[in-house]
Amino acid sequence: MIERDFCEVLACPHCKGPLDEDVKGSAVRCRSCRLLFPVRDGFPILLVDEAVPESPMQPPARRRSLPPIP
Repeated sequence: MIERDFCEVLACPHCKGPLDEDVKGSAVRCRSCRLLFPVRDGFPILLVDEAVPESPMQPPARRRSLPPIP
């Protein structure tokens, strides 16, 4: 799981679009270029070489709602 503040400032290294954490928390997804970047030990690996294209058979990832910042 990625902290809310950190997730809000992430951008895709390929197209500079916003990233969303997937429901499982194991990847972040670029809505624009549909690349999935892995999350390891709570940190997204934002290297284009590490990204995988989102499967066309996979339903679009839903953004997980995060609790409000206290």
